[in-house]
Formats: sequence, structure tokens, C-alpha cells
Amino acid sequence: MAQVSKKSIKKNLKEKLETNLLIALSEIKNKNEALEFLTNFLSPTEKTMLVKRLAIGLLLLNGNTYHEIINFLKVSPPTINKISQQLKKKRQLFAKFTKKLTLPKLNS
Repeated sequence: MAQVSKKSIKKNLKEKLETNLLIALSEIKNKNEALEFLTNFLSPTEKTMLVKRLAIGLLLLNGNTYHEIINFLKVSPPTINKISQQLKKKRQLFAKFTKKLTLPKLNS
């Protein structure tokens, strides 16, 4: 499981680092660059966490139940709930950024 150091950094440094990440992400031009970025900067576990969270959001938007999502993605109810809470706050924004994405059928 991915872990973050318990030692905190200063708020202004964290904000600067987050800004740098956003700038780097905004510079990605295509799928190949995105794959290269993710492969170079994320561990396999971190990539799996991200893709599962994205899939959870898509499945929730598609009306799938927690039970269906748990069985399909092998995730826990608290993980689904966390994404569900975020969707309740930012549903339209999430839908905007995911409108081109698809998921395999749950029975695949």
C-alpha cells in the first residue's frame, strides 16, 4: 500500500509542490506522454489506486451499487463511500472530465 511520510512539510512548500504537479500535468499532450508521466512518477500500487478510484466514480455515475462495485473492483465500502462523498460535492465537474471514458461491463 502506498504510504505518505508522517512528517509534515510547511504549508507554503506543500502548496508550491502541488502547483508544480498541476503545471506538469497540464503540459501532458497525449496518452503516450500521460503514460510516461504516470510510469515515471507513480508506483504500480499508486497507479492501481488512482485507476480504481476513477472507476469507482464512473460506476457510481452509471448507477451501480456498492455491492456491484465491491465485487467488480475488489475495493472496500469505505473507499467507495469516500469517492461517493466527493461526487456529491462535485458531480458535474467529475462528469465533465470523465465524459470520454468508458468501463468494461461489470460481468466482464
